[in-house]
Amino acid sequence: MKNYKSTDHVFVLVRANIHIAVPTDEEFMELWENGHSSIYSILGMTEVSDDLLGYFYDISKFIPSENPCYAEYERHQFGINEGGLTLFTERSKDCILGMLEGWNRILLACPQDTINLRLYLNERNGVNFEKKFLLDKFQKLMELARQMNPNQFIFHYGI
Repeated sequence: MKNYKSTDHVFVLVRANIHIAVPTDEEFMELWENGHSSIYSILGMTEVSDDLLGYFYDISKFIPSENPCYAEYERHQFGINEGGLTLFTERSKDCILGMLEGWNRILLACPQDTINLRLYLNERNGVNFEKKFLLDKFQKLMELARQMNPNQFIFHYGI
């Protein structure tokens, strides 16, 4: 997993091989460094560029998530930790799928093959994405999210 660009966010679907409440920082790092651990098995992964994730950052704040780097009493949050670790559990599943399916329908209705996304209203030049690329990326993320259950969840590694 170390081969991703530093401008990529990595989403990894994992299965816990034993029942655990919340993974520790050390367990995350073992998975990151080795691509596997004694506790987790990787079932799938995809990367999302920071340019693309930035466009969806605000709406991601509706997604229930956990930050494993925080103390237990403040671990449950919403949204994506852009610069660190985020854990999406089964309680995130419906929100993630609803958001991605909604954007997927919007993109399918778009007549252009190339879509220019701007982060700010006053931004003159946005970032161009091929429609097919965006649809494929959302499909991959939806595939990962559909597989979430009490023993399978998504780790997000921020930039």
